[in-house]
Amino acid sequence: MPLSDDLAQMVGLQQSLDRIPQALRGAARSCRAPVVGAYHITCSDESEQECAAVFDRELVRPLLPELKYWRQSAFRTANLGARYETGALAIAEEHYATPESARDHKLLVVKLNSHVSLVHAEDGVHYGRMTRYDRECVYCGALTALLSGSDAGFARALRHTIGDVRLDVLRAADPDTRALSVAIVNTRLQGERVLAAIRAHTPHTPTRYLIAAAVTLNQQGRDDAELPVAFWSVELDGTIRHAGLSADPARHRFGADRAGGLIVTES
Repeated sequence: MPLSDDLAQMVGLQQSLDRIPQALRGAARSCRAPVVGAYHITCSDESEQECAAVFDRELVRPLLPELKYWRQSAFRTANLGARYETGALAIAEEHYATPESARDHKLLVVKLNSHVSLVHAEDGVHYGRMTRYDRECVYCGALTALLSGSDAGFARALRHTIGDVRLDVLRAADPDTRALSVAIVNTRLQGERVLAAIRAHTPHTPTRYLIAAAVTLNQQGRDDAELPVAFWSVELDGTIRHAGLSADPARHRFGADRAGGLIVTES
């Protein structure tokens, strides 16, 4: 299951919220796995409901086995900062280890979403602050707290993943894009944690994996969008393929296409 050009070519280019799930659905169908499972990791923030609903509509309902009452459901983690929780991958894999997958194999699709607000104003694009319930608020609150030096449990976990060196670079970064950059770094590194969990895990039934790390772009008065950050595929024999931005915030460069869509490249 090599990464499709459709997935690889999206990296760093703003997409509509349904585009990544649709491309993942296409990749899942092309690999012809008799069983498909899904695991979605998001921030607890209520602004991520739209992202979760689109993933459910575009990938979960068309592909997953019925859980009960003719309904399909993804395994989910929703916590402060969209953190991968140790052990969760093994639980998700076991849940979808159906008798049918034991006779052949299954595909587990894992999608991770950090998030940041994106506001178009007369003086340009602003990230990280937007109106919520008629007052200005930060998006993502957990990542903002991390950059502000919070010692809460969720912030310690995020700091452990991101590391002090990267945090120093992020804190010194351009304030206009800092909130976006920390979201990119976080989702990339949480994806790497999922990949490490896959490498360390012996699945209950033969399993291929497809991982997508992205940043939800929460927008006021319009549909949310999404920035694809990284993709990985893991074959039955353990072969790993990858396309994505790095987790080095110093390398990120931000621009826009002719329609105003976000473009992230690396130096």
